[in-house]
Amino acid sequence: MLPYIILWWTKISMFWIWIAISILVFLYSSYRYCKNNKLDFKQFFFFLPRAFLIIYIVWKASGYYLESKDLFGFANIVKFILTPNGSDFHYVGIIIGSIIALLIFLKNKKKNTIKSIIDMLFFSTMMMIMTLWLFLTLSDSVIGLPNDHGRFAIRALASYSKIQAYGQVYPYGLIISFIALASYLLTKYLNTLLNRTGIGYIGFALFFFLMIFGFSYQLYPKHGVIGFWGLSMDIKHYVNMILIVVCALEYHNITKTIRRK
Repeated sequence: MLPYIILWWTKISMFWIWIAISILVFLYSSYRYCKNNKLDFKQFFFFLPRAFLIIYIVWKASGYYLESKDLFGFANIVKFILTPNGSDFHYVGIIIGSIIALLIFLKNKKKNTIKSIIDMLFFSTMMMIMTLWLFLTLSDSVIGLPNDHGRFAIRALASYSKIQAYGQVYPYGLIISFIALASYLLTKYLNTLLNRTGIGYIGFALFFFLMIFGFSYQLYPKHGVIGFWGLSMDIKHYVNMILIVVCALEYHNITKTIRRK
């Protein structure tokens, strides 16, 4: 609702301010988890610049391809990547970029270490999402569907906000923050019951499952839409369903290994 602020006659995008704050939350949560579980935070910390670069490039590239359909405009995509103005926030690009970065980081790691890293990433990522999506609501980076007749709605604070065009909208960022909070608390509870490393796989599966319902409150351009049984699904739903299956299979492998022992 406040896309930017004017500071010393300079227009500053709130999106990047919220990103920076959320990264700090992620770093602090990761540090605390590594310290309590004897993981090498220093190695993880020094890998993060490469991870953020990979995520940024894939995020921007996927957003460009999906919106422009220009599959061969290499010069245009390079220009788009090198111009970090605005948000151009695309969920699929961030997910794919994160997976690529994660696979690079986990290369040559032992199985037990991988499970602990997944747990650390889950709890730290949920903390970051709780913070980030709350703030993204304020920065006009994500907008919910119009909701003029419901009480569960927000209005724009600034006259130049994109929300002004829709009157009232669902607070999509708050919904995602709540999904992250619910996933965090439920997984934390499961962790106390099972006391098992690798519980982060279940946490991520739960988060991706709840996000499928969360998408129904967001106003966004849809790609690859398929409708069946009165439901409408797009590329975001497909990616989430694949990730749910992958996380479930990884956790199943952990439980099989434990049973054999």
